[in-house]
Amino acid sequence: DLTLRSDIRKQLSNGHTDLEHLKALIQEAQPRGTEVLNADISYAAKSRMERLMQKIAEHPEDVNQIKELEESASLIMPLPIGLNLAEVQNTYWNLKQTVLPEFARRASSGDAAAQESVKELLALGEKLSFAPQALQLAQ
Repeated sequence: DLTLRSDIRKQLSNGHTDLEHLKALIQEAQPRGTEVLNADISYAAKSRMERLMQKIAEHPEDVNQIKELEESASLIMPLPIGLNLAEVQNTYWNLKQTVLPEFARRASSGDAAAQESVKELLALGEKLSFAPQALQLAQ
């Protein structure tokens, strides 16, 4: 259990998470419950997601970062680890209010990169548990 918990923590703490490896580790850990998936893992997951969200805020056009956070959220959020994502959600909401409208404007003008960014940012919002009506863009 200690080794498994350490491996998960390392995956969440390194610069770039190997999502397939993390998924395999989490699948192995789930039957063990709180012996592995404890507050330490919750803190590491929260920190990783906050760092990714900060990178997205700095470079919202980086679709790869958005996808990584989206995939990480898909793996981590269903876990019963008492995850507090208030900072991640607040940063996302600020992006939704400031950056997303500009991307939507560019997307409607035919900018393919902006179209992909809008699509991925909205998908990330869904993964972060925002209600679909809260994610609707002003026309």
